[in-house]
Amino acid sequence: PARAFSAGLKVGEYHIRKIYRPAIEQLEKLNIKPKRPNELSLHIDEVELTKYDQLICMDEAEHKLMVLSNSKLKEFNFEYWDIIDEPKVQSDVSLPICYSKVKELVDGL
Repeated sequence: PARAFSAGLKVGEYHIRKIYRPAIEQLEKLNIKPKRPNELSLHIDEVELTKYDQLICMDEAEHKLMVLSNSKLKEFNFEYWDIIDEPKVQSDVSLPICYSKVKELVDGL
């Protein structure tokens, strides 16, 4: 894709936070340089979702209920993957799985 973006449905107990340090470390191992490494994470309500052709949530079990309970997201269709991440599964496991799924998606374009 020409453009991809990551936003939180819920950012822990807070509304904003920086990218989780273990995630940054795993991205570095995959030779991926985040475009916003020191910026605060955005809540999904702050992102103009109409700019994107595809909306994906990593963990259906965790995220689907959050999407369904957010009235601002009712008009959008989300695809759900089954990738469980921090804190349930460490970044060194979840990020390579996510990377493979994204690569497969991009290769299929």
